Amino acid sequence: MYNILFIYLILGTVGALILGAAITSMREWRWIRFLITSITVFALGWIVWYGNYRLSATEAFHEDSPDGRFRVVVYRLPNYSMTPGSGGDAPAIVKLFDSGGHLLEQSDLFMIQLAQVEWSKDSVMINDIYWELDRQ
Repeated sequence: MYNILFIYLILGTVGALILGAAITSMREWRWIRFLITSITVFALGWIVWYGNYRLSATEAFHEDSPDGRFRVVVYRLPNYSMTPGSGGDAPAIVKLFDSGGHLLEQSDLFMIQLAQVEWSKDSVMINDIYWELDRQ
């Protein structure tokens, strides 16, 4: 998701620069340049903050499949608006890796306390997230 946001930021910045260059000679359009610049700066700041937020995730726990071929890793995201006693309410990222360490699947969880891993012969289920395991 971070890559998509980065692409949108680049396209938005290029579009803002082109539009700003097109209306630079018109004095009465200064407010439009100000608006475009403000939106671009806000978007850049938001994407940098969101990227750092996702990168600041720390591993909460991991669980290997019964046959040892897969691993589910749960990463805890920081929750800046927590009150005392609500540590399990923090959001989380769940990732599925194969035995070689390659990322196979990834999903977000609303609360880390919902991360209950259940393995079956050909699938893994984490709360409402269902992933089939490739047996080829």
